[in-house]
Amino acid sequence: MSITFICPKCHNIVVVEDHLAGQISRCPTCSTAFRIPTVAANPAKPPSPVPSPCTPAPKEQAIPPKKDPAVNRPSCPAPARAAMPTAKKTSSSQLPSSPSAPPVSSLPVPPQHSRHSTLLGGLLGGAAVGLIGLLIMGAGLAWWFSHRTPNDALQPAANRTEQVSNESTAPNEPKQTKEEEGPTIGNTLSGEQIYERTLKSTVWILKIFLGRIVGCGSGALVDREEKLVITNYHVVGEENAATIFAIFFPYYQQGKTLITSPSYYVEHRNDLEIRGRVVAREPSKDLALLQLDRLPKDVPVLKLATKSAKPGQNVHSIGASGVGLGTLWRYTTGQVRQVYKRSFPYYGVVNAWVVETSAPTNPGDSGGPVVNDQARLIAVVESHGPQRLVSTNIDVREIRRLLIDYMQSIGKKWEESNEPDLSDPNRLLALINKLKHPDAVQRAAAARALGELASAAQPAIPALIRAGDDSDEGVRQHVAAALEKIGPPAPHDAPLLIILLQDRRRERRRYAARMLAQMDALDATAYPAVIQAVNDEDVEVRRRALEALSRWVGKDEALIIPVLVRALKDPAAACRLQAAQGLEQAGRAAKSAAFAALLQALRDNAKEVQQAALKALFALGPPEEADLPLLDECFTDPSALVRWFAIWALESLGPKAASRIDVLGNGLRDADPEVRHMAAEVLGNLGPHAKAALPALVHALQDPESASLRRLAALALGRLGHEKGVLAALTSALDDKDGEVRSAVEAALKNLAPFDKRDVDDLIVALQNTSERTRAFALETLAQIGADAGAAVPQLQLLLKAPSLRERLRTVDVLAAIGPDAREAVTALAEALNDKEIPPAEKGPNMVQDAVDSKRVFRDLLKSTVWIRWSLGHGGGSGWVVDVPLRLVVTDASVVGDQKQVIVFFPKYTEKGELISSIPAYEQNEQQGIRADVLPFRDKKCILALLKLKQLPLEAQALALAPKSAEPGETVHAVGTEAINPPFSEGKLWQYTSGKVKQISHARYPIWLPSPQLRRPSFITSMATVLVTHPVLSTGDSGGPVVNDRLELVAVTSYLKKTSLTPLGGRRGIIELERASTDVLEVRAFLKEAFRAFGKRWQSSIATNAVVVQINESNYRLAIARALAKIGPDAAPAIPALCKALYHPNVDVKKQVAETLGAIGPAANTAVGDLLNASVATDCQKAVAEAIGKIGVAAVPRLIKALEDFSPQIRLTAVMALEQIGPDAKEAIQPLKWRFAKDRREIREAAAKALRKIDQSD
Repeated sequence: MSITFICPKCHNIVVVEDHLAGQISRCPTCSTAFRIPTVAANPAKPPSPVPSPCTPAPKEQAIPPKKDPAVNRPSCPAPARAAMPTAKKTSSSQLPSSPSAPPVSSLPVPPQHSRHSTLLGGLLGGAAVGLIGLLIMGAGLAWWFSHRTPNDALQPAANRTEQVSNESTAPNEPKQTKEEEGPTIGNTLSGEQIYERTLKSTVWILKIFLGRIVGCGSGALVDREEKLVITNYHVVGEENAATIFAIFFPYYQQGKTLITSPSYYVEHRNDLEIRGRVVAREPSKDLALLQLDRLPKDVPVLKLATKSAKPGQNVHSIGASGVGLGTLWRYTTGQVRQVYKRSFPYYGVVNAWVVETSAPTNPGDSGGPVVNDQARLIAVVESHGPQRLVSTNIDVREIRRLLIDYMQSIGKKWEESNEPDLSDPNRLLALINKLKHPDAVQRAAAARALGELASAAQPAIPALIRAGDDSDEGVRQHVAAALEKIGPPAPHDAPLLIILLQDRRRERRRYAARMLAQMDALDATAYPAVIQAVNDEDVEVRRRALEALSRWVGKDEALIIPVLVRALKDPAAACRLQAAQGLEQAGRAAKSAAFAALLQALRDNAKEVQQAALKALFALGPPEEADLPLLDECFTDPSALVRWFAIWALESLGPKAASRIDVLGNGLRDADPEVRHMAAEVLGNLGPHAKAALPALVHALQDPESASLRRLAALALGRLGHEKGVLAALTSALDDKDGEVRSAVEAALKNLAPFDKRDVDDLIVALQNTSERTRAFALETLAQIGADAGAAVPQLQLLLKAPSLRERLRTVDVLAAIGPDAREAVTALAEALNDKEIPPAEKGPNMVQDAVDSKRVFRDLLKSTVWIRWSLGHGGGSGWVVDVPLRLVVTDASVVGDQKQVIVFFPKYTEKGELISSIPAYEQNEQQGIRADVLPFRDKKCILALLKLKQLPLEAQALALAPKSAEPGETVHAVGTEAINPPFSEGKLWQYTSGKVKQISHARYPIWLPSPQLRRPSFITSMATVLVTHPVLSTGDSGGPVVNDRLELVAVTSYLKKTSLTPLGGRRGIIELERASTDVLEVRAFLKEAFRAFGKRWQSSIATNAVVVQINESNYRLAIARALAKIGPDAAPAIPALCKALYHPNVDVKKQVAETLGAIGPAANTAVGDLLNASVATDCQKAVAEAIGKIGVAAVPRLIKALEDFSPQIRLTAVMALEQIGPDAKEAIQPLKWRFAKDRREIREAAAKALRKIDQSD
């Protein structure tokens, strides 16, 4: 006879021969030493008038008549090799399937046989049983008396410990000590057992506000149906839309090793995190309920204790207080000191029943479970004492009340968890033995009970598999249901599944394949059987086998990947889908073996297989040059998806794809719109390497049907560089009817900047365009080119007659920028200077000043601004694009800290074109982010950092740098990526703000360089030029751009310098913030040094003018005079017109005309009289005197005559002009002395200065 029992450590079933009873042995699974129990220690046999089927009938027992099927049955062998009896039994169809089925004792019993045979069998059987009972009792008493010690009689039964005698120790086995004993089996569990069971229901809670971890705590799962976790109110706080809760259950690597590192959970958030939301808060009890989005498989619920704890009772708790030390799931134990009701201030006033214990707890344990020796929840950790040696915990009665109230609020009734209590593992063994009961109803009840135990009944899987051969259909159905509920077996039982894979019954093969698909990789010896199952005749078996192989592909890629590739041709779409998904899991390792097969799978008839194949191809990594022959076959494939992927693949080849540019050009004319769009996008990303596709892109830019294609074509043209025809094509599209296309054209033109002499011809063509928008861009660009744009002067002269005053003014600015090379336009400028037919101002009769268009500033600034994250829910800040071709982004050094790689988000828009500003919308779609490497270069001041993006959206624009620092009082604009407005707490991205420059200083200030995994940040100090502004910004804006009205960068947002709360009428105050930002001079120096370190030369982009100057007649004439001054002496033909303009009523015009005449020089001698007349206006005297001084000695005779003029203003101007001429005015010495003797005091003083200068020079 064999002895079957459960290992007290790992709870696996152990079968030994009966002659080893009482000896010391070790578990074959966990190697735990234990004493083998005697036969009497086995669980009691189920009550039945028939002997147990697994116990051989004693020889003394009379054999009943053969007609009785309940008795005439073979005896079962050892459980590991047992075959189920085939005798006819009562059908289990009478067994209720609902959870409320009656207990086993109330189920129907087998049918009765004839009265006489039953009576005879009963008498004989009773006598035999009685005799056997007496023999066993006598043997047991004899053994007990022979092994008991004197101390046994003095020890209470509940506290006695089994004594180990030398006589009962197995040979060569060391004597077992008390420390070697396994955990006790009974209602009281060991600390290790309590930890293991409670841990599975414990969670780590992270509170994340605006992407930053602002708090953490613990909790416990208390309801499976509603997925409820109990924790403290002070862990979750008040409701806030910007706060999210990340929940982590304990994770075991490869199902064995518990991961305790907090950083591991944070880094693997995508796989381990479960989102939770607060559904109930009870501040007065310091309790809260979190409802989870989902639950991991087989996570048990922590059952509530039926009553409160009592003083002296042992308690155990698990929490996350070790986060700061780099560890989670710390265990502590203690005893209950007292249970009482208490009112105390703690995050509000708490008035609740508390359990005071001696179990030490620390910050981070809050909300964690406190359990008794039966692993039942008796309290929730609430707070600790000053020395952390005494803790108070919220009693279970408060927890139960909160659960009841919440369930009532949602129209449900809360019931205690009906999950089985496994504090007595012998119950599992009893159920396993009952699977061999002669009564089918009892066997079915045992199977159903094992199923209710779920994963806790894992040791029973071998017995259930054997029970699957039961002759009763009802039993087999209950066994199958139980196996599904329990889930996969332990790894050491996996060979059973391998055997079942070869079973002739389809249901068994399906079960085995299903379970294998849920298990981690097995020993390599199991792979051949699973690979063979891929050829099974049943589709479900094949699919599950492929799913298992997909799960294990990383363990043996060389063996599994070819199997998955062959399965892509499986006749069942479900199998082909699973094969593609498995190859996606294999990733780059499957590149050589699977690339061609996956390309073929893109042609699959099933759409879901096509999509899975496409994802797998993405996972294989970018195609290489060796793949081009395969891709060539795809460019003309009938399948649009195949063509789309082939075009996408060319982007990764970069310059190597230059030989296929014609294919991309043809793709722009593809019948499928998605293919056309992808072709345009790839051409744009190839940049200058796509020059050969210029004609095709120009044609796509004129597509009459697809605005999206025109937009992408425009952006692609902007990446080609200064190719002839690019600028002309883009400027012609500036007036596109679609707003998004126009914006794309502007972005493309900006990416082409800076422009030079090569672009002048295209710009001259643009000046002839009928669109004023196109001409305006051409004028602004020519002004930037400056002196090299002289070839455009003839066309510019024509625009001096444009119907728009705005356009005339821009034309004059261009001529001024050209300078002396615009001499042939002097006559036209002279005519325009005194033109009486000037178009009226565009807004109002006189002077109109267009205000800064903040919407335009915001829209354009968004094209350069990014949101930077370390990982989802961790770290964050802003940045801005500094170089499009190199895909570079600048940010503040504090934003990236010591990270080597970050995630960058550009602004996203809805289908309606609305800006998406919600942080969760970006966090939930991490694939929209772009990975960026933090370049190792750091300047000596450690203020700024440079990022290299993996790719760049076509809409992205580089931000130009202002040539100098901003002036105090100048308006600045900024876009922040996290707006925090205390005392409110709303978090949004892409928030615009503007303010004034307060001061510019050179100061030393601290810089925060944070570090991941919740480590302490480091601080440094740095001397830098800072720009102190007064817009209201937040810490999330760090690294973001601050620009002026021309969209030129003047600073990079750095840190909060000053915060003050200003009362506002007795209501809630407003926060005034001053922002100290890194000045543009520091930014410029940083970029020059960084580019030099990387062997490149940095050149700033050209800014877009975001503000419009005053547009009126005076400013127009002022601009003409300024342009003539830039031309210089060659503007002499305009002197008559300038003299006439000296009588303009606007003082600024007079001053500028006088300056222009001075710039012409001696040739303007004829204008001296008009200049002196203009000096009657007091504000013009200095400008006129300086202008005459530049005319020089030729003006001296006229000035001597003016010294006698009756107008004191003219006389004073003449004296000042003579001073400007200096030593060349010797002939005026005597007249000046006479004037010095008798004229007004201010004239005498001016004459004295002039004489000193003339004489001193002499």
